[in-house]
Amino acid sequence: SRALFVHGWMDNAGSFVPLIDRVAAAMVKRSIACDFVAVDLPGHGRSQHLDADGVYSIGVYAESVYAVVQALDWRSFVLVAHSLGGAIASFLAAAYPQAVASIVMIDWLGGPRSRSDREFDSTRGGLPNRQLAKESARIASLLRGFLRYHSDHESDRKPFLVQQTDPSQPQRADQATFARRRQFLSREDAVEYLRKTHGSSLTVEAAQSLAERGVVRVRRQHYEFAHDLRIRRRDGNPWYTEDQLHALLFSITCRVILVVATHGILADRDENTTHAESTSTLSDSKSFLVELRRQFIRDHELHYVSGGHHVHLEQPDRVLSVLENALADSATMSESHASFGRAYL
Repeated sequence: SRALFVHGWMDNAGSFVPLIDRVAAAMVKRSIACDFVAVDLPGHGRSQHLDADGVYSIGVYAESVYAVVQALDWRSFVLVAHSLGGAIASFLAAAYPQAVASIVMIDWLGGPRSRSDREFDSTRGGLPNRQLAKESARIASLLRGFLRYHSDHESDRKPFLVQQTDPSQPQRADQATFARRRQFLSREDAVEYLRKTHGSSLTVEAAQSLAERGVVRVRRQHYEFAHDLRIRRRDGNPWYTEDQLHALLFSITCRVILVVATHGILADRDENTTHAESTSTLSDSKSFLVELRRQFIRDHELHYVSGGHHVHLEQPDRVLSVLENALADSATMSESHASFGRAYL
């Protein structure tokens, strides 16, 4: 069984370390051979930053993940994706249905919206079936064209994923960004800051997993986050309409295993409450957004898991059985004993 792990926005491949450690042990016990690869998206963790005129977008991220798949020469694999990674996985599954065996999608099914959002409420009826099929086919074709074009012109641009950066020398688009970077006197201080910004449920172990690839020493006594500050900008990720999201989901033909956190971004919210301020939970163990949107996925199963948006990092045991079963379904059993490999890029 081959699985590619794609992290969320502002995270890195380290966000999957606790989960990968557990699922690796479970797969060995079941004598299932596995290859796991977790990537740092461009501008995140130890991956290179884009050039000064580069713009971070879901398309750029999808392109980089597709480049990894090509380098690995994987013909079929499972995508394990969290948050922003879920959008990237959806792009890849729509463009290359023959390659993506299944998706384990952790707390993503489109972005959060208020139940009373006017634009959302006006489109919740959805597209007619014929128009939905036509739009989903158009989206899949556009995505295939985009990825193939950039794959064919790989030599025309500077690679930003294949060559990793020196962890002690984080790249910057310009010197002005340096003044805006938060600095810490110790790695422990950076870990504690991660715990505060992710909420009290983030354990020390989980924060250390993120810090391993996300925090670098820049001077003898100073540490800072390695990510490109420009990933915070949203200009490369324009808003999509609810109907466009439905068409994207409908274009996915592989099996999708949805893992929805009860305290995650898909929980119902009051229209005047922001994501950062929200403490809402799923009422009656269901999410209005998930129940609406999942009807556009042709083949899926749904698991509600108690926890926050980073449930796979904070409480990996709660996600373990879902991922273990998904990988077992796509695995080739070893005749003697399981071989296992993992890599963080």
